[in-house]
Amino acid sequence: MIATAAGPAATPPAGSVHWYAWLYTPSPSRPLTAAWFSLESELRSIVAANIDHGVSHLKLQWWKDEIRRLESGQPRHPLTQALWQAQPGVPHAWRPLHAAIEGLEQELASASYESERQLEGYFARAAGFHCTLALALEPAREPEPLERLGRALGRSVRMVEVIRDLRQDAVMGRVFLPLDWLGEHGISHVELRSKDGGDGARRCLARLAERSRSAWAMACAELAQMADGNLRGLRVLGALHAALLDRIARQGFAVGRHRIDLGPLDSLWTAWRSARQH
Repeated sequence: MIATAAGPAATPPAGSVHWYAWLYTPSPSRPLTAAWFSLESELRSIVAANIDHGVSHLKLQWWKDEIRRLESGQPRHPLTQALWQAQPGVPHAWRPLHAAIEGLEQELASASYESERQLEGYFARAAGFHCTLALALEPAREPEPLERLGRALGRSVRMVEVIRDLRQDAVMGRVFLPLDWLGEHGISHVELRSKDGGDGARRCLARLAERSRSAWAMACAELAQMADGNLRGLRVLGALHAALLDRIARQGFAVGRHRIDLGPLDSLWTAWRSARQH
């Protein structure tokens, strides 16, 4: 735990992708990074399958108000207080969280996406989490490049999560694939919930994987222009998800049979190597 005047922000679980990103963040910025990861986990837990939708909507509304209070320097929750203490006076850094909460509302509503353009709108909102972290880590830098970095990184990371969790999400009634892609391959929601998933679903996932790789390449291009150790953790976070995507692809996108993870040795090697590139 990292002690703050507002309360403790938990260090991410050892060995997780968040932990490696935290570990390779310079020490002065670790309290901010730990609070940010805790906040993201807190918000994502609201849309978990075992929580009543009415309660979830009320919680998300409360958090919308809390983000406004954070922007004005008057947060109430221990995690937002920890963020403000770690990085006060940067209201523009917290604004992307409004979009991130809108993305969570779409998840809660089990929104469907007619086209890739509509799905891209969801990914852009979900990337608000990473936009916030990039802006908060570098408050003195021009915000536009950091926003581009956050959007690209956030989209890439979320797409990898969607690919990995396809079956789990489908069981919950959440499908993060465009309906026109599903129609093109004759895929039903029943198939997405099956352990096999079918060849059509795997082709859709391969297509989404290419979008993720393109977004990660954009993030790397932005990072190359910044060369600042404060952002090293973001590089590690993206590299770990990119490595996970490569492993999923090597296994033929067979994500319905079991959860595919990197494993401790590959995670350690990927994190160390990506941190040295910065």
